[in-house]
Amino acid sequence: MKRFTFYLSLVAAATLWSCSTKETTTPVENQPVFDGKLTEAEIQKGILTEEMLWKFGRIGEVALSSDGKTVIFGLTRYDLATNKSKTDIYLVSTDGGEVKQLTNTPGPEFNLKFKPNSNKIGFLSSESGSSQIWEMDPDGQNKIKVSEISGGINSFDYAPDGTKIWYCQDVKLEKDAHELYPDLPLSNVRIDTALMYRHWNDWSDYSFSHIFIAGFENNILQAGKDIMEGEMWDAPLAPGFDGSEIAWSPDSKMLAYTSKKLLRTASATSTNSDIYVYEPETGKTTNLTSGMNGYDKNPVFSPDGKKIAWQSLEKPGYESDKHRLFVMDFESGLKSDISLQWDQNADNVSWFSDSLMYLISGIKGTTQIFRANPYTKQFTQITSGMHDYTGVFKADDKLIGVRMSMSMASEIFAVNENTGEQNQLTFVNKAIYENIKMGKVEERWVKTTDGKQMLVWVIFPPHFDATKKYPALLYCQGGPQS
Repeated sequence: MKRFTFYLSLVAAATLWSCSTKETTTPVENQPVFDGKLTEAEIQKGILTEEMLWKFGRIGEVALSSDGKTVIFGLTRYDLATNKSKTDIYLVSTDGGEVKQLTNTPGPEFNLKFKPNSNKIGFLSSESGSSQIWEMDPDGQNKIKVSEISGGINSFDYAPDGTKIWYCQDVKLEKDAHELYPDLPLSNVRIDTALMYRHWNDWSDYSFSHIFIAGFENNILQAGKDIMEGEMWDAPLAPGFDGSEIAWSPDSKMLAYTSKKLLRTASATSTNSDIYVYEPETGKTTNLTSGMNGYDKNPVFSPDGKKIAWQSLEKPGYESDKHRLFVMDFESGLKSDISLQWDQNADNVSWFSDSLMYLISGIKGTTQIFRANPYTKQFTQITSGMHDYTGVFKADDKLIGVRMSMSMASEIFAVNENTGEQNQLTFVNKAIYENIKMGKVEERWVKTTDGKQMLVWVIFPPHFDATKKYPALLYCQGGPQS
């Protein structure tokens, strides 16, 4: 099975909170402890250690209800002694307040979705032995398994009309060594004659991620149709297999997806992915980006379904090119780069109304929330500060985003898009921040040998004393992707 993508931050956090009591815990030997609390010795020491990093809760996937009033999110915690992790689903109001835990199971739950009417929460879980779709009430009650797909699935999403879903499943289309040589059943060997047999540390398993569409009404899931039958390539793209590369049209009559339809070495040496639109009623597939030879991915339909936007990189083979924002009109077929005059990347785009998009973009070593108008092609920065937003949702009178920094692990924030005011909704690691002090972070601009201005960050040791000398660590980030 393809690896599931969890957006888990390993960055430790540090907003200090006042508190009148100190929480302590004594772990039971060899039993997992997932509460994130500190021992009395850790509290007395007051220093962030490598071991303490594993006590940080990591906020992963986030989903917003259709009425914009509720956020659900996955929270992963680790136990260092047993080398185990646990991911459960939590809920918080977009106005803030109490965070409620909805699930409490040994394994992970992921791919969190609200059903179109928000009366159910859907997610994937391997609680039954393989990764299947489960649903529960918004308060965590009445949890049931609604799929029994042989081999399990990797991701899914509901159609807006609630009558069907897409899901991704691995389809084995190549023979492994045991199938090629059945007379050698105990052999431990791979036979690979072309790329891509491994991507980073992820070995090919001779299968490909395919998209299936299945009818789904009254908790009855019909047999799925493989819309890529026989095709020896992945959708979404390897190795991330990101479900955001697949999108339903608002009327549920089209499914847009990202794929690089090239074989073996040709695929490994090319960035030419395309946006395809599949029509379930006719079975027709159309390539929207033919002739655009860089990455094209992450399709998003306009609310009226008459247009589609996607992220496009122009230069073939160049993974770090500008992330352009393209829009195509279905009626005219006209494609336009609405970010042509904007010298920044467009990421995590959502289309809220006819003339209103939201996205995140990097600027001066931070990642902020922006608003874009696809007609005027104007981009407006909404948030500012020494932090990174990793995603954004529109919730009626506010924006909901996940924010992290060099001093704080990921937390969920509500943002006033008119003033830029940011209100923290979750406080996952409050118990740690209450008892440790993080180092001050300063922005510095350094003149380079060729006369440019280069941004560097200076992170001081906790309890820094300017009269003392300290050892320094110089960290040079690779890239140019990050």
